[in-house]
Amino acid sequence: MSWEPIRWQDVKGLPEGARVQNNKKAKVTSAFFPYYFWDPKTKGPKQERDYIGSVKDGAFVPNAFYLTCSPVASARNPERWKDPQQREKALAEQKEMEELRKQQEEKEAQDEKKRQTAEFWRKLELRAESEDVARQIGASAFMTKLVYESGLVADVARVLDYDFERTMFVINHGMHLALTSNATYLAKAESNSVKFIGIGCCSSQRASEHFNSMGQSLQLSQRMSKYRMERLVSAGDQVSVDGTFLDCNSTQISAGKVGKRKNGTYGQQINFALLVNSSTGLPVGYRWYSGDTHDVTTLDDLIEMWVDNGFQNKKAELVWDRGYFDKERMQRFDREGFRYISGAKVGLKAIKEIIDTYNSEFYSANSLLEHHYCYGKKIPIYGTKDNGEPEAVGYVYFSPNKYMAETRSLRNELEEARQKWRDGKLNKNAAILDFFETPEEGKDLVLNERRFEDECYLRGFFSCISNTDQSLDELLDKYRLRNEVEVNFRLMLGDLHRTTRVQSSQSLDGMLLVTFVALSLLAKLRTMLKTKLPAHENIRAVNCDIMDFNEEYTLSDYYTISEVLTELKSVVAIRSHRTQQTRLINQTSKQKGLLKELGYEGLFDNADELWKLMSAEHLANYIATVKAQDELDAQTAQTTASAAEA
Repeated sequence: MSWEPIRWQDVKGLPEGARVQNNKKAKVTSAFFPYYFWDPKTKGPKQERDYIGSVKDGAFVPNAFYLTCSPVASARNPERWKDPQQREKALAEQKEMEELRKQQEEKEAQDEKKRQTAEFWRKLELRAESEDVARQIGASAFMTKLVYESGLVADVARVLDYDFERTMFVINHGMHLALTSNATYLAKAESNSVKFIGIGCCSSQRASEHFNSMGQSLQLSQRMSKYRMERLVSAGDQVSVDGTFLDCNSTQISAGKVGKRKNGTYGQQINFALLVNSSTGLPVGYRWYSGDTHDVTTLDDLIEMWVDNGFQNKKAELVWDRGYFDKERMQRFDREGFRYISGAKVGLKAIKEIIDTYNSEFYSANSLLEHHYCYGKKIPIYGTKDNGEPEAVGYVYFSPNKYMAETRSLRNELEEARQKWRDGKLNKNAAILDFFETPEEGKDLVLNERRFEDECYLRGFFSCISNTDQSLDELLDKYRLRNEVEVNFRLMLGDLHRTTRVQSSQSLDGMLLVTFVALSLLAKLRTMLKTKLPAHENIRAVNCDIMDFNEEYTLSDYYTISEVLTELKSVVAIRSHRTQQTRLINQTSKQKGLLKELGYEGLFDNADELWKLMSAEHLANYIATVKAQDELDAQTAQTTASAAEA
């Protein structure tokens, strides 16, 4: 290609401030940064250059110097000056800039240190209360008690390295998410009327900044899960695992992948895994993955997290549905010391062998389970371990009612297919045609009786695989407790979270932490509502006139979670700017009775103490205490370990 000189204005991609030099003899165009200065000897301007690349086909091509050192036209590296006076001047300017940078960093560090003190936030709160204020406080005060007593404040503070401002943000926005009746991004007016910790919830723009800064390491879910499992899982508890897909509308979130939704449509989504203590109903951890990650492959990450945190020492029992079953992964769980119960497909070879071999026993009175409307059989599978114990046990159940319901459902599907065939609306490649003889145009479909019988053979069966040997009744009871994770998903997806509504992976990590805090609060309240109460106490709590005095009731018989919070929301705190005193209005005897049954009798008795509980100063002091105790515990552990080594 022939060479032509080119103007610097016409070069594509030329860095700002750069110029070009056309060498007609060599037929080369070079790009450079010019640096001008006044030469006192010649009493005229002078120039030095740094060559940064060349121009080919009208576009800038950087050289190794430009790629390695990233020079700019506005400031030259002092070491590249040939003129001694300019080098000395540049070094002095560089030193001055370094000093200014250090001073700025020190000032920011001091400001950040102040922001972590109770005194700073006490003064900020006083400035915010420049006039009398009235705020709804009933429901948020109740949630504040929950968030402290459940250990959420301490655990969030640890996750965020005891950063007070971020901890307050997560706790406030978690409570806001749990309390608001509108979608969070539409609830500004509602949130302004409610008392939260400190000066309340920040603006949407500031919230986005917090989300992004908190999630920089993308480790929030792992750290939060570690602390919650340590706190909420005890020996013998069951921990259920399940996953769902969340819509993800941003192309900037790397985990967002196009996949099939449950409603049959396609869209960008992420895979969200939730861990719930089925014994208590409380969420104990969460993780999020790429939208094209299958449930079973998430176990690879989860087991690494559990092993790293010594979760196997808890001696808890892990439970998941058949979508997570994989023989090799189950064997690894067993080697690592975990106990598990996994749902399994009845078509699995080991399970089908049990059904084939012991088929008649699933109709025998001796196999009827005492506490369930089904028959059961358990058989060791996959051989034995070195200690002589079975590697796993297959638990197979048969329900006649389930068999009849599933068979009827299949018959209905086949009849619908027949009708669609008559109407010419059935796809000739439809999978359901496998149940019929070879179809012929213009003739009705003829059922393949053998194929139909084979399909119905496994209907009505349900199976599990576990590395523990227990009774059929006991294992089925445990597996059914897995429903607790489904309940938590309904709380999360119905009341808290329908789409990501953030624009980066870092912001997503921060937003999911806030969502998990809100879910933890609602789940805790749900467990409190399940506590059985004497009938005579319950009358005062719910003002119910129709009640059997011989029965025990729970608050959930009369209240939903939403109704409890709505009942408490009417309590309003009025704070006097002049006297710095607080009084509460709109209290009722029904609310007091409700609080008593929830375990918070007298919560509204002292308005000033309630206001103090929800102050930023109280939160800052609490976090400082948690940090000091953690440092003391770490020092004690280190001393003990050193003594053991010695």
